[in-house]
Formats: sequence, C-alpha cells, structure tokens
Amino acid sequence: MSNIDKRATELLIENGVLVADTLKQTVSGYKSCLRTGHERILDLGGDCDSPEVMIAGNTDIQQAEKLLAAAAGKGEAS
Repeated sequence: MSNIDKRATELLIENGVLVADTLKQTVSGYKSCLRTGHERILDLGGDCDSPEVMIAGNTDIQQAEKLLAAAAGKGEAS
C-alpha cells in the first residue's frame, strides 16, 4: 500500500469516527430536548408521554442508534 493509500485510509477512518461522534452527540441532544420538553410540559400542568416512550417511538433516533451500533460492531471486528 502506498503512502497516499495509507493516508487516504487514515482520513476515511478519522472522518468516520468524527461522523459517528457527531451522530452520538446529536442523538444525545435530541433525547435531552425530549426530556426537557417533557418536564416543561408537566411543569405547566400539561400531560405528555414519557421521554422513554417518545424516544422509543422516534424512528430517527432508532435509525441513528442502529447505524451507530452497526458501525461499532464493524470497528470491533477489524
């Protein structure tokens, strides 16, 4: 493998890690917003599903977590 190929591979790995870290932060932030919104609604006297129910029913969060789990599995296998 040439030095250019090695560096290209290193950059792909670094960028993949950066994307995964960013996605983890995004999912965490989204969950935090749901929890904060839930608390605020209850504080104002409203009724709302629990954050766990909202998180479990959110297909965007579920897809992101599946993607992160798959990426983690591939990382462990290499």
